[in-house]
Amino acid sequence: MPSWDELRRQTRQAVHATFAFPAIYTPPGGGVPVEINARLHTRVVRFGDLDREGFAQVIEDVNRVVIDLAEVSPVSRAQLDFGDGRVYSIVNVIDRPGEPVVECEVKPV
Repeated sequence: MPSWDELRRQTRQAVHATFAFPAIYTPPGGGVPVEINARLHTRVVRFGDLDREGFAQVIEDVNRVVIDLAEVSPVSRAQLDFGDGRVYSIVNVIDRPGEPVVECEVKPV
């Protein structure tokens, strides 16, 4: 029977294969573009006090991309083009040693 870590790794690979979109990864400085599959996670976070009390409400746009390390090792300032007008620049790469995928904080270009 596989270990818990191996089951998690297999499950994450299955999720990535199922939900990833095709994208073009371009390294910073105009390197050679690479076709990859990436999962885009976007959400809007709202926080602040009650509107009726007159306090400001802050809206923060949170965008992350999950990339398979077998396809490319992402770096900051690289760009991802999903081909439908959505282009993002990698701000921060969140490394998790031993994981087959890496999560990146991105911002729209």
